[in-house]
Amino acid sequence: MRGPATSSSHYEAARAARAVHAPLDRARRCEVCVIGGGLLGVTAAFHLARGGIDTILIEAARLGAGASGRNGGQVIPGFSTSPRRLIEIAGAAQARAIWHWTRVATDRTRALVAEHAPHAFHGDGVIAAASDETEVAALRDDQAAIAGPLDDDAMEWLDEGTTRARIGSRRYVAALRDPRAFHLDPLALLEALAGAAHAAGARIAEATPALAIAPDGGSWRVTTPSAEITATHVVLAAQRMTGALWPARRGLALPIWTSMLATAPLPAALRARLLPGRDAVYDLATTLAYWRLTPEGRLLFGAGASGRILDTVRAEARLRPFLLRIYPDLEAIAIERVWSGVVDLTLDRLPRFAAPATGLWIGHGLGGHGVALAVGGGHAIADAIAGDRTAFDRIAALPQRAIPLAGLVGRFAVPAALAWLRLVAPRS
Repeated sequence: MRGPATSSSHYEAARAARAVHAPLDRARRCEVCVIGGGLLGVTAAFHLARGGIDTILIEAARLGAGASGRNGGQVIPGFSTSPRRLIEIAGAAQARAIWHWTRVATDRTRALVAEHAPHAFHGDGVIAAASDETEVAALRDDQAAIAGPLDDDAMEWLDEGTTRARIGSRRYVAALRDPRAFHLDPLALLEALAGAAHAAGARIAEATPALAIAPDGGSWRVTTPSAEITATHVVLAAQRMTGALWPARRGLALPIWTSMLATAPLPAALRARLLPGRDAVYDLATTLAYWRLTPEGRLLFGAGASGRILDTVRAEARLRPFLLRIYPDLEAIAIERVWSGVVDLTLDRLPRFAAPATGLWIGHGLGGHGVALAVGGGHAIADAIAGDRTAFDRIAALPQRAIPLAGLVGRFAVPAALAWLRLVAPRS
Protein backbone atom coordinates (compact mmCIF):
# COMPACT_ATOMS: atom_id res chain seq x y z
CA MET A 1 0.00 0.00 0.00
CA ARG A 2 1.57 3.28 -1.04
CA GLY A 3 0.88 6.54 0.69
CA PRO A 4 2.48 9.39 2.58
CA ALA A 5 5.23 8.40 4.97
CA THR A 6 4.21 8.12 8.60
CA SER A 7 6.41 9.23 11.47
CA SER A 8 8.26 6.89 13.77
CA SER A 9 6.16 5.46 16.57
CA HIS A 10 6.38 6.53 20.20
CA TYR A 11 8.24 3.30 20.91
CA GLU A 12 10.87 4.01 18.26
CA ALA A 13 11.28 7.60 19.41
CA ALA A 14 11.76 6.46 23.01
CA ARG A 15 14.70 4.21 22.11
CA ALA A 16 18.00 5.98 22.66
CA ALA A 17 19.85 3.39 20.57
CA ARG A 18 18.89 0.29 18.65
CA ALA A 19 20.95 -2.72 17.62
CA VAL A 20 21.66 -2.82 13.89
CA HIS A 21 21.79 -6.13 12.04
CA ALA A 22 23.77 -6.04 8.79
CA PRO A 23 22.06 -7.07 5.55
CA LEU A 24 22.70 -10.52 4.15
CA ASP A 25 25.99 -10.36 2.25
CA ARG A 26 26.43 -13.84 0.75
CA ALA A 27 24.72 -17.16 0.13
CA ARG A 28 23.79 -19.06 3.28
CA ARG A 29 22.53 -22.45 4.37
CA CYS A 30 20.47 -23.10 7.48
CA GLU A 31 17.88 -25.41 8.94
CA VAL A 32 15.21 -22.68 9.17
CA CYS A 33 14.87 -19.35 7.36
CA VAL A 34 12.38 -17.00 9.03
CA ILE A 35 11.02 -14.24 6.79
CA GLY A 36 9.71 -11.26 8.75
CA GLY A 37 11.15 -9.39 11.72
CA GLY A 38 7.95 -8.74 13.66
CA LEU A 39 6.99 -10.45 16.91
CA LEU A 40 5.78 -13.59 15.13
CA GLY A 41 9.03 -14.15 13.26
CA VAL A 42 11.33 -13.02 16.08
CA THR A 43 9.55 -15.23 18.63
CA ALA A 44 9.83 -18.22 16.29
CA ALA A 45 13.54 -17.51 15.77
CA PHE A 46 14.05 -17.11 19.52
CA HIS A 47 12.54 -20.51 20.36
CA LEU A 48 14.22 -22.25 17.42
CA ALA A 49 17.65 -20.91 18.35
CA ARG A 50 17.16 -21.78 22.01
CA GLY A 51 16.31 -25.29 20.86
CA GLY A 52 19.63 -25.55 19.03
CA ILE A 53 18.15 -25.24 15.52
CA ASP A 54 20.29 -23.33 13.03
CA THR A 55 18.14 -20.29 12.13
CA ILE A 56 18.44 -17.22 9.92
CA LEU A 57 15.89 -14.40 10.17
CA ILE A 58 15.62 -11.81 7.41
CA GLU A 59 13.67 -8.56 7.61
CA ALA A 60 12.96 -6.25 4.65
CA ALA A 61 13.41 -3.05 6.69
CA ARG A 62 14.17 -2.92 10.42
CA LEU A 63 12.99 -5.27 13.14
CA GLY A 64 9.57 -4.11 14.31
CA ALA A 65 9.05 -1.77 11.35
CA GLY A 66 5.55 -3.15 10.82
CA ALA A 67 2.68 -3.61 13.25
CA SER A 68 4.89 -5.11 15.98
CA GLY A 69 6.60 -1.78 16.60
CA ARG A 70 3.57 0.44 16.05
CA ASN A 71 0.61 -1.12 17.90
CA GLY A 72 -1.38 -0.34 21.04
CA GLY A 73 0.69 -2.66 23.23
CA GLN A 74 -2.27 -4.51 24.79
CA VAL A 75 -1.60 -8.19 25.58
CA ILE A 76 -4.94 -9.97 25.80
CA PRO A 77 -6.35 -13.44 25.14
CA GLY A 78 -8.85 -14.22 22.41
CA PHE A 79 -9.27 -12.62 19.02
CA SER A 80 -10.70 -9.49 17.42
CA THR A 81 -13.95 -11.38 16.99
CA SER A 82 -16.15 -12.00 20.02
CA PRO A 83 -15.83 -15.21 22.04
CA ARG A 84 -19.41 -16.05 21.02
CA ARG A 85 -18.45 -15.86 17.36
CA LEU A 86 -15.43 -18.08 18.02
CA ILE A 87 -17.75 -20.71 19.50
CA GLU A 88 -20.08 -20.47 16.49
CA ILE A 89 -17.20 -20.92 14.07
CA ALA A 90 -15.13 -23.58 15.83
CA GLY A 91 -17.64 -25.38 18.06
CA ALA A 92 -17.54 -25.31 21.85
CA ALA A 93 -14.81 -27.91 22.41
CA GLN A 94 -12.40 -26.55 19.80
CA ALA A 95 -13.16 -22.95 20.79
CA ARG A 96 -12.35 -23.77 24.43
CA ALA A 97 -9.00 -25.29 23.46
CA ILE A 98 -8.14 -22.35 21.21
CA TRP A 99 -9.22 -19.76 23.77
CA HIS A 100 -7.02 -21.37 26.43
CA TRP A 101 -4.15 -21.44 23.95
CA THR A 102 -4.50 -17.65 23.64
CA ARG A 103 -4.62 -17.38 27.43
CA VAL A 104 -1.40 -19.39 27.65
CA ALA A 105 0.08 -17.13 24.96
CA THR A 106 -0.78 -14.10 27.11
CA ASP A 107 0.87 -15.68 30.15
CA ARG A 108 3.92 -16.70 28.11
CA THR A 109 4.29 -13.15 26.87
CA ARG A 110 4.29 -11.95 30.46
CA ALA A 111 6.96 -14.51 31.35
CA LEU A 112 9.14 -13.44 28.41
CA VAL A 113 8.81 -9.79 29.48
CA ALA A 114 9.82 -10.69 33.04
CA GLU A 115 12.84 -12.71 31.86
CA HIS A 116 14.11 -10.65 28.94
CA ALA A 117 12.51 -7.19 28.93
CA PRO A 118 11.24 -6.05 32.35
CA HIS A 119 11.65 -2.46 31.13
CA ALA A 120 8.93 -3.18 28.51
CA PHE A 121 6.20 -3.75 31.13
CA HIS A 122 3.77 -0.83 31.47
CA GLY A 123 0.87 -2.07 33.60
CA ASP A 124 -1.66 -4.75 34.54
CA GLY A 125 -5.28 -5.06 33.47
CA VAL A 126 -7.14 -4.47 30.21
CA ILE A 127 -10.72 -3.15 30.14
CA ALA A 128 -13.33 -3.64 27.38
CA ALA A 129 -15.74 -0.69 27.76
CA ALA A 130 -19.41 -0.33 26.74
CA SER A 131 -21.05 3.04 26.07
CA ASP A 132 -24.72 2.07 25.64
CA GLU A 133 -27.19 -0.71 26.46
CA THR A 134 -26.54 -2.60 23.22
CA GLU A 135 -22.85 -2.77 24.00
CA VAL A 136 -23.55 -3.66 27.63
CA ALA A 137 -25.66 -6.59 26.46
CA ALA A 138 -22.84 -7.69 24.13
CA LEU A 139 -20.34 -7.56 27.01
CA ARG A 140 -22.68 -9.56 29.24
CA ASP A 141 -22.95 -12.19 26.52
CA ASP A 142 -19.17 -12.21 26.11
CA GLN A 143 -18.67 -12.71 29.83
CA ALA A 144 -21.16 -15.59 29.85
CA ALA A 145 -19.43 -17.25 26.90
CA ILE A 146 -15.98 -16.89 28.44
CA ALA A 147 -17.01 -18.15 31.87
CA GLY A 148 -19.28 -20.91 30.47
CA PRO A 149 -18.33 -22.73 27.26
CA LEU A 150 -14.78 -21.36 27.25
CA ASP A 151 -14.19 -22.19 30.95
CA ASP A 152 -12.26 -19.04 31.89
CA ASP A 153 -13.35 -17.24 35.05
CA ALA A 154 -10.72 -14.48 35.02
CA MET A 155 -12.97 -11.67 33.78
CA GLU A 156 -14.33 -9.05 36.23
CA TRP A 157 -17.58 -7.17 35.62
CA LEU A 158 -17.46 -3.42 36.33
CA ASP A 159 -20.69 -1.54 37.02
CA GLU A 160 -21.31 2.02 35.90
CA GLY A 161 -19.72 3.74 38.89
CA THR A 162 -16.65 1.51 38.89
CA THR A 163 -16.28 1.79 35.12
CA ARG A 164 -16.33 5.58 35.18
CA ALA A 165 -13.89 5.69 38.10
CA ARG A 166 -11.40 3.27 36.50
CA ILE A 167 -11.53 4.90 33.06
CA GLY A 168 -11.94 8.51 34.19
CA SER A 169 -14.67 9.20 31.63
CA ARG A 170 -18.46 9.47 31.76
CA ARG A 171 -18.80 8.04 28.25
CA TYR A 172 -18.85 4.40 29.38
CA VAL A 173 -21.49 2.72 31.53
CA ALA A 174 -20.11 -0.80 32.08
CA ALA A 175 -17.00 -2.79 31.35
CA LEU A 176 -15.33 -6.18 31.46
CA ARG A 177 -11.84 -6.23 32.97
CA ASP A 178 -9.21 -8.91 32.47
CA PRO A 179 -6.77 -8.69 35.41
CA ARG A 180 -4.41 -11.24 33.83
CA ALA A 181 -4.01 -9.16 30.67
CA PHE A 182 -1.44 -6.36 30.61
CA HIS A 183 0.18 -3.74 28.41
CA LEU A 184 3.73 -3.07 27.32
CA ASP A 185 6.17 -1.47 24.93
CA PRO A 186 5.98 -4.06 22.11
CA LEU A 187 9.13 -2.86 20.37
CA ALA A 188 11.17 -3.20 23.57
CA LEU A 189 10.01 -6.81 23.92
CA LEU A 190 10.73 -7.56 20.27
CA GLU A 191 14.25 -6.16 20.45
CA ALA A 192 14.98 -8.05 23.67
CA LEU A 193 13.82 -11.33 22.10
CA ALA A 194 15.88 -10.62 18.99
CA GLY A 195 18.92 -10.05 21.19
CA ALA A 196 18.29 -13.30 23.04
CA ALA A 197 17.78 -15.17 19.75
CA HIS A 198 21.06 -13.77 18.43
CA ALA A 199 22.85 -14.75 21.64
CA ALA A 200 21.49 -18.29 21.22
CA GLY A 201 22.95 -18.51 17.71
CA ALA A 202 20.30 -17.12 15.36
CA ARG A 203 21.63 -14.98 12.50
CA ILE A 204 19.57 -11.84 11.87
CA ALA A 205 19.74 -9.67 8.75
CA GLU A 206 17.88 -6.37 8.35
CA ALA A 207 17.39 -4.50 5.05
CA THR A 208 17.12 -7.93 3.42
CA PRO A 209 13.74 -8.42 1.71
CA ALA A 210 12.70 -11.82 0.47
CA LEU A 211 11.99 -11.54 -3.24
CA ALA A 212 10.87 -15.13 -3.81
CA ILE A 213 10.63 -18.51 -2.13
CA ALA A 214 10.61 -21.82 -3.98
CA PRO A 215 11.07 -25.53 -3.25
CA ASP A 216 14.45 -26.82 -4.38
CA GLY A 217 15.02 -30.59 -4.33
CA GLY A 218 13.84 -31.28 -0.80
CA SER A 219 14.94 -27.88 0.50
CA TRP A 220 13.74 -24.31 0.06
CA ARG A 221 15.44 -21.49 -1.79
CA VAL A 222 14.86 -17.94 -0.51
CA THR A 223 15.98 -15.25 -2.92
CA THR A 224 17.07 -11.84 -1.61
CA PRO A 225 18.60 -8.89 -3.51
CA SER A 226 22.14 -9.86 -2.53
CA ALA A 227 22.15 -13.64 -2.09
CA GLU A 228 20.15 -16.84 -1.75
CA ILE A 229 19.41 -18.83 1.38
CA THR A 230 18.98 -22.60 1.24
CA ALA A 231 16.90 -23.95 4.13
CA THR A 232 15.08 -27.12 5.15
CA HIS A 233 12.19 -25.05 6.53
CA VAL A 234 10.84 -21.59 5.76
CA VAL A 235 8.72 -19.63 8.22
CA LEU A 236 6.73 -17.00 6.34
CA ALA A 237 5.84 -14.37 8.95
CA ALA A 238 5.62 -11.37 6.63
CA GLN A 239 1.94 -10.49 7.33
CA ARG A 240 0.58 -8.28 4.50
CA MET A 241 3.42 -9.38 2.17
CA THR A 242 2.47 -13.05 2.59
CA GLY A 243 0.45 -13.22 -0.63
CA ALA A 244 3.25 -11.71 -2.67
CA LEU A 245 5.60 -14.53 -1.65
CA TRP A 246 3.03 -17.35 -1.63
CA PRO A 247 0.20 -16.35 -4.01
CA ALA A 248 -2.23 -18.99 -2.71
CA ARG A 249 -2.55 -16.86 0.46
CA ARG A 250 -3.77 -13.77 -1.42
CA GLY A 251 -7.16 -12.47 -0.40
CA LEU A 252 -7.17 -14.15 3.02
CA ALA A 253 -6.45 -10.88 4.85
CA LEU A 254 -7.00 -7.20 4.19
CA PRO A 255 -4.40 -4.56 5.15
CA ILE A 256 -6.14 -1.82 7.12
CA TRP A 257 -4.29 1.24 8.38
CA THR A 258 -4.90 2.54 11.89
CA SER A 259 -3.39 5.60 13.57
CA MET A 260 -2.17 6.42 17.06
CA LEU A 261 -1.00 9.48 18.96
CA ALA A 262 1.09 10.13 22.04
CA THR A 263 0.39 13.15 24.21
CA ALA A 264 2.89 15.09 26.25
CA PRO A 265 3.15 13.80 29.83
CA LEU A 266 -0.12 14.63 31.57
CA PRO A 267 -0.18 16.85 34.69
CA ALA A 268 -0.18 14.88 37.94
CA ALA A 269 -3.79 15.80 38.80
CA LEU A 270 -5.01 14.61 35.40
CA ARG A 271 -3.06 11.37 35.67
CA ALA A 272 -4.67 10.70 39.05
CA ARG A 273 -8.13 10.94 37.51
CA LEU A 274 -7.58 9.28 34.12
CA LEU A 275 -6.96 5.56 34.42
CA PRO A 276 -6.05 5.67 38.14
CA GLY A 277 -5.47 1.91 38.16
CA ARG A 278 -3.25 2.15 35.05
CA ASP A 279 -5.42 -0.26 33.07
CA ALA A 280 -5.37 -0.24 29.29
CA VAL A 281 -8.80 0.24 27.65
CA TYR A 282 -10.54 -0.49 24.37
CA ASP A 283 -14.17 0.12 23.50
CA LEU A 284 -16.76 -1.78 21.49
CA ALA A 285 -17.55 0.88 18.89
CA THR A 286 -17.17 0.03 15.20
CA THR A 287 -14.32 2.55 15.04
CA LEU A 288 -12.62 0.88 18.06
CA ALA A 289 -10.77 3.32 20.27
CA TYR A 290 -7.95 1.99 22.47
CA TRP A 291 -5.69 3.78 24.92
CA ARG A 292 -3.44 3.58 27.95
CA LEU A 293 -0.90 5.53 30.00
CA THR A 294 2.84 5.00 29.73
CA PRO A 295 4.98 4.88 32.88
CA GLU A 296 6.03 8.51 32.31
CA GLY A 297 2.38 9.62 32.06
CA ARG A 298 1.83 10.01 28.32
CA LEU A 299 -1.51 8.90 26.94
CA LEU A 300 -1.19 6.59 23.93
CA PHE A 301 -4.45 6.63 21.97
CA GLY A 302 -5.58 4.98 18.75
CA ALA A 303 -8.88 4.81 16.87
CA GLY A 304 -10.48 4.38 13.48
CA ALA A 305 -9.35 2.63 10.32
CA SER A 306 -8.49 3.59 6.75
CA GLY A 307 -7.84 1.82 3.50
CA ARG A 308 -4.58 3.72 3.09
CA ILE A 309 -1.88 5.22 5.23
CA LEU A 310 -2.54 8.77 6.40
CA ASP A 311 0.00 11.52 6.82
CA THR A 312 0.41 12.79 10.36
CA VAL A 313 -1.78 15.88 9.87
CA ARG A 314 -4.75 13.89 8.59
CA ALA A 315 -4.22 11.15 11.16
CA GLU A 316 -4.27 13.67 14.01
CA ALA A 317 -7.37 15.34 12.58
CA ARG A 318 -9.13 11.97 12.65
CA LEU A 319 -7.92 10.98 16.11
CA ARG A 320 -8.65 14.16 18.07
CA PRO A 321 -12.48 13.97 17.86
CA PHE A 322 -12.42 10.39 19.16
CA LEU A 323 -10.09 11.36 21.99
CA LEU A 324 -12.09 14.42 23.03
CA ARG A 325 -15.37 12.51 23.06
CA ILE A 326 -13.86 10.34 25.77
CA TYR A 327 -11.73 12.95 27.57
CA PRO A 328 -13.01 16.46 26.67
CA ASP A 329 -10.67 18.06 29.21
CA LEU A 330 -7.65 17.01 27.11
CA GLU A 331 -8.41 19.76 24.59
CA ALA A 332 -5.36 21.78 25.63
CA ILE A 333 -2.94 18.86 26.04
CA ALA A 334 -0.13 18.85 23.50
CA ILE A 335 0.15 15.94 21.11
CA GLU A 336 3.81 15.03 20.70
CA ARG A 337 3.69 12.30 18.07
CA VAL A 338 1.27 10.75 15.55
CA TRP A 339 1.94 7.59 13.57
CA SER A 340 0.15 4.90 11.59
CA GLY A 341 0.44 1.13 11.32
CA VAL A 342 -1.21 -1.66 9.40
CA VAL A 343 -3.57 -4.33 10.72
CA ASP A 344 -3.81 -7.62 8.82
CA LEU A 345 -7.58 -8.18 9.10
CA THR A 346 -9.38 -11.38 8.12
CA LEU A 347 -13.04 -11.99 7.30
CA ASP A 348 -13.85 -13.68 10.61
CA ARG A 349 -11.22 -11.80 12.68
CA LEU A 350 -9.35 -15.09 13.26
CA PRO A 351 -5.68 -15.68 12.33
CA ARG A 352 -4.49 -17.60 9.29
CA PHE A 353 -1.89 -20.29 9.98
CA ALA A 354 -1.04 -23.00 7.45
CA ALA A 355 1.61 -25.49 6.33
CA PRO A 356 0.72 -25.75 2.61
CA ALA A 357 3.88 -27.61 1.62
CA THR A 358 6.46 -29.73 3.41
CA GLY A 359 8.80 -27.42 5.29
CA LEU A 360 6.74 -24.25 4.73
CA TRP A 361 5.06 -22.66 7.78
CA ILE A 362 2.87 -19.58 7.39
CA GLY A 363 1.26 -17.27 9.94
CA HIS A 364 -0.59 -14.03 9.17
CA GLY A 365 -3.92 -12.24 9.70
CA LEU A 366 -3.32 -11.52 13.41
CA GLY A 367 -5.73 -8.56 13.16
CA GLY A 368 -5.87 -6.43 16.28
CA HIS A 369 -4.94 -8.92 19.03
CA GLY A 370 -1.51 -9.35 17.54
CA VAL A 371 0.90 -9.22 20.48
CA ALA A 372 -0.19 -12.37 22.30
CA LEU A 373 -1.10 -14.12 19.03
CA ALA A 374 2.32 -13.35 17.55
CA VAL A 375 4.18 -14.60 20.61
CA GLY A 376 1.99 -17.70 20.86
CA GLY A 377 2.06 -18.29 17.11
CA GLY A 378 5.84 -18.02 16.94
CA HIS A 379 6.13 -20.53 19.76
CA ALA A 380 3.66 -22.88 18.02
CA ILE A 381 5.62 -22.75 14.75
CA ALA A 382 8.91 -23.43 16.52
CA ASP A 383 7.34 -26.36 18.35
CA ALA A 384 5.94 -27.74 15.08
CA ILE A 385 9.33 -27.60 13.39
CA ALA A 386 10.82 -29.37 16.41
CA GLY A 387 8.20 -32.11 16.08
CA ASP A 388 5.21 -31.08 18.21
CA ARG A 389 2.42 -29.83 15.93
CA THR A 390 -0.34 -29.84 18.57
CA ALA A 391 -0.80 -26.08 18.97
CA PHE A 392 0.00 -25.25 15.35
CA ASP A 393 -2.50 -27.73 13.93
CA ARG A 394 -5.19 -26.47 16.32
CA ILE A 395 -4.99 -22.89 15.06
CA ALA A 396 -4.35 -23.96 11.45
CA ALA A 397 -7.65 -25.88 11.55
CA LEU A 398 -9.62 -22.63 11.82
CA PRO A 399 -11.51 -21.60 8.64
CA GLN A 400 -9.52 -19.97 5.84
CA ARG A 401 -12.22 -17.94 4.05
CA ALA A 402 -11.10 -15.26 1.64
CA ILE A 403 -12.35 -11.66 1.69
CA PRO A 404 -14.15 -10.58 -1.50
CA LEU A 405 -12.42 -7.58 -3.10
CA ALA A 406 -9.29 -8.02 -0.94
CA GLY A 407 -7.26 -9.25 -3.87
CA LEU A 408 -8.17 -6.40 -6.22
CA VAL A 409 -5.34 -4.20 -7.36
CA GLY A 410 -5.30 -0.62 -6.16
CA ARG A 411 -5.92 1.16 -2.90
CA PHE A 412 -9.41 2.32 -3.91
CA ALA A 413 -10.70 -1.24 -3.61
CA VAL A 414 -9.69 -1.39 0.04
CA PRO A 415 -12.22 1.11 1.47
CA ALA A 416 -15.01 -0.72 -0.38
CA ALA A 417 -13.86 -4.05 1.01
CA LEU A 418 -13.58 -2.55 4.51
CA ALA A 419 -17.14 -1.21 4.36
CA TRP A 420 -18.38 -4.59 3.16
CA LEU A 421 -16.48 -6.35 5.94
CA ARG A 422 -18.11 -4.17 8.60
CA LEU A 423 -21.55 -5.03 7.25
CA VAL A 424 -21.23 -8.81 6.85
CA ALA A 425 -18.73 -9.70 9.56
CA PRO A 426 -19.35 -7.58 12.66
CA ARG A 427 -17.40 -8.35 15.82
CA SER A 428 -20.33 -10.09 17.51
